[in-house]
Amino acid sequence: MKDIVTKGTLLALALTFSTLACKDSFLVVQPTGTLTSAQLSTKNGLEGLLISAYTELNGRGFSQTASSTNWMYGSI
Repeated sequence: MKDIVTKGTLLALALTFSTLACKDSFLVVQPTGTLTSAQLSTKNGLEGLLISAYTELNGRGFSQTASSTNWMYGSI
């Protein structure tokens, strides 16, 4: 009797996990490191992209090629 209950419980758990695992939503992942159209549709987004591009060109800083000229906090 105990063996039947154990097998039934394991079967129910296996069916539950297989039902939950068959969804395709985990395959749709927003890629990291890419820009979206929403980020580039505003003036602040375009200015941020421009500032970050010029900051990387002048990357003489100490922390992850941060610029030493403070362009990240100023304006161009």
